[in-house]
Amino acid sequence: MVFQSRIAEERGLFGLEDVAATIGAKLERRHPHVFGEATVRSAAEQSVAWEQHKAAAAPRGRSRRGRARRIALGLLALTRAAKLGRRAGAAGFDWARAADVLQKVEEECRELRSALAAGEAAQVREELGDLLFSVAQLARHLEADPEEALRSASAKFERRFRHMEHLLAGQGRHPRNATPDELEALWAQAKREIG
Repeated sequence: MVFQSRIAEERGLFGLEDVAATIGAKLERRHPHVFGEATVRSAAEQSVAWEQHKAAAAPRGRSRRGRARRIALGLLALTRAAKLGRRAGAAGFDWARAADVLQKVEEECRELRSALAAGEAAQVREELGDLLFSVAQLARHLEADPEEALRSASAKFERRFRHMEHLLAGQGRHPRNATPDELEALWAQAKREIG
């Protein structure tokens, strides 16, 4: 940014101070709950306000540069899936209730089972992707952040698995040397003992 600003300054276009002022104004405009009088009670409310701000700043369905607004490819996959669903929902293409999305998740599970039975690796990957996408939509309908939910579940799994390892280490053993039944019993013990 400094390098580009210096080149622009030498050409008489703008300087680093202009860039800093523009960025500062943009931050204030986009975060009225921080820099202004707006009050935001939740992350969900902030997301709604943010989408409204973006919509007001650009012509309908278009960026200020005239291109159709797209969901960033660089987002985490579950986050991007939820945003795609939110965008489709804003256009009227959505399920009415979370229960309807849960039925879609169950349908995708059945399709994944069929693909597994057929032994088609490409079809399995496609159906797994459809299942994950549907789960992201379920999270959206439940007003849950899918990334946060998955991080929480991963942390819980890690705590339980480490507890299993600790229990086995107390016997001088490693999970690799335990039978599936022993591991299942240890997993149940870990769930009871640490939640």
